[in-house]
Amino acid sequence: MMKKAMILLTIICLLCACSCSPTPHSQTEGREYLSRLDSALNRKEEYRRILDNKLVELKQKASQPQSLEASYFYNKLIYENYYSFSYDSALFYIEKNYALASQHDKTDRIVECYLAKAKVYSAIGLLDEAYEVLDKARQLPMSREIKLEYYVQQLYYWSQRSIYYNSPLLDEVHAYGDSLMTIETNQSSPYYLWGRFWNETDAEKKPEVCRMLRERVDTMEADDLWYAQLCFATGILSSATGDSENMLKYYVKGLCADISRVNRNLPSLLIVASYAREIDELVYANRFMKAYMGMLNDYPDRVRGGTIHVPIMRLYDSTVAHLEEEAKKRNAFIGGIAAMAFILLILLVFVYMLFKKQLKLRKQLSQSNRELDVNLQLLSEHQKELQIAHDSLSESSKQLVEVNERLQEASFLKEEYIGKLFAVCSDYLEKIVNFRKSIHRKLKAKQYDDLLKMTAPNDSTMSNEMKEFNNHFDSIFLSIFPNFLEELNTLLKPEEHIVVRNEEKLNTDIRIYALVRLGINNSVKIAKILGVSPQTIYNSRMKMRGRIIASEEEFIRQVRKIGGWKAPDEPLPEEF
Repeated sequence: MMKKAMILLTIICLLCACSCSPTPHSQTEGREYLSRLDSALNRKEEYRRILDNKLVELKQKASQPQSLEASYFYNKLIYENYYSFSYDSALFYIEKNYALASQHDKTDRIVECYLAKAKVYSAIGLLDEAYEVLDKARQLPMSREIKLEYYVQQLYYWSQRSIYYNSPLLDEVHAYGDSLMTIETNQSSPYYLWGRFWNETDAEKKPEVCRMLRERVDTMEADDLWYAQLCFATGILSSATGDSENMLKYYVKGLCADISRVNRNLPSLLIVASYAREIDELVYANRFMKAYMGMLNDYPDRVRGGTIHVPIMRLYDSTVAHLEEEAKKRNAFIGGIAAMAFILLILLVFVYMLFKKQLKLRKQLSQSNRELDVNLQLLSEHQKELQIAHDSLSESSKQLVEVNERLQEASFLKEEYIGKLFAVCSDYLEKIVNFRKSIHRKLKAKQYDDLLKMTAPNDSTMSNEMKEFNNHFDSIFLSIFPNFLEELNTLLKPEEHIVVRNEEKLNTDIRIYALVRLGINNSVKIAKILGVSPQTIYNSRMKMRGRIIASEEEFIRQVRKIGGWKAPDEPLPEEF
């Protein structure tokens, strides 16, 4: 019961946590692009300082005495940097270049200055002035490059005019786009793509144009002057084909490039702000709208300034609706929290009652555990007593096994020795019988001299008899313990191993310990059996003491265990 209550409490806490967590209102990809644009706007002051430093450097170079071409070149760089940042300064340096070009009658330079003026005039909404300078440029001869730029500025003028008068794109736009494509036939050229963008009216071909623009933009550097323009065109066509993700992606790419060049004429920023409003990213929408309004103050644009109230009102309406929706959610959330708090209070009382009941059960269980511990202790003591009895029984069984092994060994030795002994005795009886027969024949024949020779003490005869006895002993012993020598050598140091001659089976040293293995421990008895003196036995033992690995006592015990059966660890006689 307690477990169920805790599970229910956990579920309620999780519900509270889920209710408190914010709900995402936009896709992850869109949020990423909006965040990237926001980061670029946050760095606009840094970009401004970089541009100011660049302009100071250019002005210093332009102020130095130099050729006409150099002065014109630096003035052009200055007004190109001022173009979308400060139109007054841009026009000032354009006029300086115009004066230089007029003074030296440089027609291409004059046309270039006209086009630069038209670009500034179109950007700030001075459309009549833009038309006038474009018309002046039209009347002058142009090179191929200047003509391409002329058509670009005509497109810009007519597109601005269409926005200002809120009218559809005029035929002039399509005509100038076609002119660009006629002069520049390279399909990867920005001029061709710009003309194709303005000229294409077939909805089925717009995806193809959009693809061409994307491929070209993706190969360009962000500091290319065409980069932002082609990104703008890609964004418009992506929107027309329903590809909102690429629309936002390329708008943001172009905006980031323009912001890094301190461009304050950013119509696509208003489009991105409107898109952020549509996907309920109102924080970004307000941020971008404020940035756009600030740019309009710094760089007035009559074309878009008159239409800015429409997206502002839409953003305001969306913000109000969003706040009302949030207020409803907040009220519902507060009501839900109050209900959950009431349920939680009841549950806590219930848990407290269960806790008291569980505490009582724990005390009873603790008492039962103590009684069980006492019983377990008694049981443990009984088990120890049983273990002691079991160990005693095991020891008795072990001793019984050892006694049984001794009996088996004794029985085995008796059987082996009796059989061998009977054979040896039989041989000696036969020798005695034959010896008596020989004596009897000699007596009957009265061959007393031969009898004296036969019965006289003879070392050679005794040696042969002893040798024959040793051979019998070696054969009998090795038949019972065939690996005795190998096992005896394992008890000796490696350099002290015993090696017998080829004609021998055992030598005197080995026979001494062979008799020990058979249970004969007395040195005097061993000396009599082997036909040697007790001193010989003693000398052999002393010699062996320096050859063994373990102590002498342990060595004797190990010898008595050679052959499989383990002899009991009995006290050794004094001789050993």
